[in-house]
Amino acid sequence: MALKDAGKFVAAAVVVLVVGQAARIVPRPPSDAVTEDRIISKSMESSSEIEPHMAATPKGDVAVAWMGMRGGKDGHEPTHIGARVSHDHGQTWGAIVRMDSPNHDVAGDPTVTFFRGEPTVTWLGSDAVYSARIGETPVVVALAPKLQRPVSTSGGDHLWVAYALDSGSAKAGIGLASSADGRAFTKLNIADVGVLPTVCASGRTVVVAWINVTTVGLEVMVAASDDYAQRFTRFIASGANEHVAAEAPSCIVDGDDVWIGYGASDAESHEAGNKSPLMDFAVVTHSPDGGKTTRDRANVRPGAKIMHPVLALRPSGALDLVYLTGGVDGDKTGRAAAHRVVASGAAKLPRTIHEPVIFASAMDDPAWAGDYFGVASTDKATLAALVDTRLEISDAGGSGVERHIVIAPIPEE
Repeated sequence: MALKDAGKFVAAAVVVLVVGQAARIVPRPPSDAVTEDRIISKSMESSSEIEPHMAATPKGDVAVAWMGMRGGKDGHEPTHIGARVSHDHGQTWGAIVRMDSPNHDVAGDPTVTFFRGEPTVTWLGSDAVYSARIGETPVVVALAPKLQRPVSTSGGDHLWVAYALDSGSAKAGIGLASSADGRAFTKLNIADVGVLPTVCASGRTVVVAWINVTTVGLEVMVAASDDYAQRFTRFIASGANEHVAAEAPSCIVDGDDVWIGYGASDAESHEAGNKSPLMDFAVVTHSPDGGKTTRDRANVRPGAKIMHPVLALRPSGALDLVYLTGGVDGDKTGRAAAHRVVASGAAKLPRTIHEPVIFASAMDDPAWAGDYFGVASTDKATLAALVDTRLEISDAGGSGVERHIVIAPIPEE
């Protein structure tokens, strides 16, 4: 969740109708290729599933976690985490596993990784970060962070979790927790100021990126370590004239190569309430020395507003930027697309992953309330986990909204 209202756990990403305002929501177009067999999250325990995250291993294991919703006519209460695992590159899937927060706490904003070969999920409660291998009893990673999406990753024999210390303040600060067994965590403060962190790791290299709030705008900060987070090199990754979007950066580590991706706008943006920020382009930086210095900067401009840019390292070694996009501001439908990233920028036109994407905001709202999605690669394929919004005619007196997670392959160029 990106800089949402601190008093509401459930933010604009699940709002479909403006309260008290009648709306006519069109049915999903019949040309859409999504079929029931591509939905992997549908369950009797949830009325909708949103906020997917995905991880994979080279040999073909794929894990997806999502936020299960119930309550209200559109299922707006985040009651539990759902998860599912595939062992054949996403072709078939095991049973859905429900994961609950301790003491009947809420559960939302999950991230998933493979830690010591086992799919492990990290998620947010009302005042704590929880973590557990799929199907096991969760433990508390850290207390007090609120409404900031934690991002977990495995450094082989370590589980790393980055989180905001307290989202109620622009000077929240960034924490990093590490564990060798997934049960006991060592915590340290990475920064005294910052929000919306992400973390990526490989071997001894650990990289944390986050959004820093300054008096003149937002900037992307990076802290990189090559000794299991004992010492960090810190630098500002964003450019001085970029209007950085209020959304967590994306991060990939592959050996000594580190890529950081983030969204930005050509002019200063003013968010409307809790809405997701619109972006004109995404910036991707590349470091060949474990994140200490930056060699290349690429700007990816699809020619339309974008949301939620995420980096994907393909089995071939190529790098893609995956995002949601529409034709113009205020589109009620759009698509998920991927752009190949090279040192000089995007080389070709984007490839469509999934369409239409029906944004879950009021029809006339120019600040879309789109949803996050996950991407991951095995040694044979790169996949995306997206929210498929199925809508019927609706008004203030009722709703036919269904939101479920679908799996879509990301085609090569």
